[in-house]
Amino acid sequence: GWYSEQADWCGAHIRTGEQPACLAFARAERADVDAALAWCHDHDHATGARISLGLGWTWVVLGDGSTGAARVRFGVGPDAPAAGRASAALLAAWLETSAGDLALARADLAEARALGVGLADAELRADVERHAAFLAIQEGKPADVLSATAAALEYYRSGSDDWSTGATLLLAAYGSLMLGDAASARRDATEAVALLGPSGDSWVMVHAQGILGGVAEAEGRLQNAADAFG
Repeated sequence: GWYSEQADWCGAHIRTGEQPACLAFARAERADVDAALAWCHDHDHATGARISLGLGWTWVVLGDGSTGAARVRFGVGPDAPAAGRASAALLAAWLETSAGDLALARADLAEARALGVGLADAELRADVERHAAFLAIQEGKPADVLSATAAALEYYRSGSDDWSTGATLLLAAYGSLMLGDAASARRDATEAVALLGPSGDSWVMVHAQGILGGVAEAEGRLQNAADAFG
């Protein structure tokens, strides 16, 4: 159907310069997407999962938090294939973490981790570590941030996409800032910007600029910090 096709398109383009089109679709069609998911829940589980997984990161960028996580769980039920359930658990974990519901995020992440072991999927395990790093930032555990990002980067640097590598480097930079290690944060954030800039993903670049601003502030470069935050 049309909604599943649009969701597929957004899933492929939300981390590119087409991001505004994905956000516009999700905003304009929010009520109808919810209605489509409700219909799929009763009649077509596979299409419901396709819609939720396709739009999941768009809901992250929109800041839908717990509402987005509930949508993902509703769309991707327990009868979905293991890979789909793992992707849904990761999306829900990120959305719940961003909303501050860390207990639910931990449960989602544990489910994704268990599914990753069962699937023997190295990329999924790296994705779990990237999401674990984001959760550890919110928990105030910088050592866990750095161990999780190191584990993720071990896979991503072997040939994954630049976005995953760059996003993980940003999380590592934040972990280093939490420890007061501005030099490591600057190194990782600078590499991240070089990897992420060509993607056209404005959402991730706003976060990158924020981290660069934090680095500049930590190093006493206040004008650079003001420029980055501005």
